Amino acid sequence: MGSQRIKVSIGILKKNGLVLISEAKKKDDNGKLIWEFPGGKAEIKELPEQTLCRELHEELGIRVKQFLLIKKYNASFNRQKFELSFFLVHEWVGACVGSEGQNLKWVPTTMLNSLNMHRPNKKIIASLTLPNKIMITPFVENIHGVLLKSINILNIYDIGILQLRYPKLNRKNKSICELVKKIRGNRTKIMINVGTDEFNENLFDGLHLPFSKAKKFSKRPVKKDCLLSISCHNSEEIEHANNLEADFIYLSPIKNSSSHPDNKPMGWTKGGKLLSLSRQPVYALGGLSITDLPEALNQGFQGIAGISTFWNGRYN
Repeated sequence: MGSQRIKVSIGILKKNGLVLISEAKKKDDNGKLIWEFPGGKAEIKELPEQTLCRELHEELGIRVKQFLLIKKYNASFNRQKFELSFFLVHEWVGACVGSEGQNLKWVPTTMLNSLNMHRPNKKIIASLTLPNKIMITPFVENIHGVLLKSINILNIYDIGILQLRYPKLNRKNKSICELVKKIRGNRTKIMINVGTDEFNENLFDGLHLPFSKAKKFSKRPVKKDCLLSISCHNSEEIEHANNLEADFIYLSPIKNSSSHPDNKPMGWTKGGKLLSLSRQPVYALGGLSITDLPEALNQGFQGIAGISTFWNGRYN
């Protein structure tokens, strides 16, 4: 019994660009107030979704209507083991009030790191600023034409990050950025897979490095206000990404991939174990389809990334 994990469901409620936090029942060792996301422990034979709905009704006086699992991970705290399930709550009925006498606050996501947040909640903060789907462009000659033809897929899949892989197309990359911003506004960030010398922080939101490039650096190669992602395939590469303070990593290949047919897939079980080594959110990559997103989230991944996952032959 001592080794059993306590299952906890936690709700992330967003409204007008703000996220709801709740005053914890206990203070920290220094007597300071602790803030946390609302939620609580599962009762016997209760599913995580049932726990979420019950706890938010008891704590906030609301009835949850629509929600999505966005993160699951294991944690240890005060000599106890927990399985934490985080849900993004899209819709609820009722006004949020502290039904158990606790104070509530609506705060910007960017403010969470400066607050005295409950330790098990801290790991989710970085994830709240990232999407659950990343689309990577294929290697084709006429990428500009392909994007013009298929720009609607950004809306179809609600793509939060688009990664370009065309370092030599500076002028066309600029027009692609302008096109994406026109269609998606700030809903899609644009990253590029190039060397640091070619990276233009005024044009792109972030830089992606394959591990062959990332291993040449001993410290973070871009500023903190630019996103940095790194491709990883094993524990040593994940540790190096940790040292470089990447904002997120790709872990691959999860399944057989047409772009890397000779690479042996690690599968969900091994991938789930490796991602626990990362200090950053992790995206599953390699041979995935959009239907794999629920499994990726259930395993603890931030989401999925891919090429054929979204393009599905549109560039042929």
